[in-house]
Amino acid sequence: MRFIALLTALLALAPVAAAETSAWTMLEKGITAFNAKKYDRAGALFEAALRRDNKCFDASFYLGQVHEKKGKDKKAVAEYGRVPKEHSLYPLAQSRLGQLHLKRGEKKEALACLKTSVEMRGNANLWMQVAGLQIELQKFEDAEKSLEAASKLVKGDFRLIETYGRLYVESKKYGKALDQYNQLAKRFKDDYTVHNMRGLCLMELGREDEAARAFERVLALYAYHKGAMRNLIRLWEDKPAREADVEELVTTLERLEKYPPKIKRVKRRS
Repeated sequence: MRFIALLTALLALAPVAAAETSAWTMLEKGITAFNAKKYDRAGALFEAALRRDNKCFDASFYLGQVHEKKGKDKKAVAEYGRVPKEHSLYPLAQSRLGQLHLKRGEKKEALACLKTSVEMRGNANLWMQVAGLQIELQKFEDAEKSLEAASKLVKGDFRLIETYGRLYVESKKYGKALDQYNQLAKRFKDDYTVHNMRGLCLMELGREDEAARAFERVLALYAYHKGAMRNLIRLWEDKPAREADVEELVTTLERLEKYPPKIKRVKRRS
């Protein structure tokens, strides 16, 4: 009788074990298809895995990625949202949710998701992205803490220095901002965007002659930079010795308004 009872119990458990096994098998096949960029096949396998076991949250995460690849953002949000906090893929799911919110212009929601993710897995690039959003939302103290966290993971990254520069400009700490852009100018001597930011900081600090030299450097690197032209006009308009230069800049600006130039892209190598 004991043998029969044990056999009955084992037979009852067998379908459950088989279902779990087949769910994971489908998941593995789905990941293989996903990596081969066979998204329709992968999606079908992930959905089948979830029908077998609706707690196969790995399948939810990867199904979310399939929906993203196919441009079905709402469905992707739903699948990422199914991954629970205790699951190992939760930080990655929150990161993907954050990027989707950002894509839709939902900055507060994006920040909440990305901050949750980065606090759990510590990633320098993600800390910098979080800091960038905090700067946009004028959460300056939080942004500085995020950049401090990033700086513990990377040293001397130009994106980190640039984000510090943005933070200090937006929070009107122009002396600190100038320090950051001076560092960048030493590394990227031909980057007109860096020299333009230096000029703006120097102007705010009342160091007009240095600011003018910075804007002249911008124009030497990119002759059609309208912002640098306008700032030079402001700096020189009350200087009789610069009257001819101002007239030339005004004429050039008028021409550029009629015939906008192609924007010069800057490529950096760290």
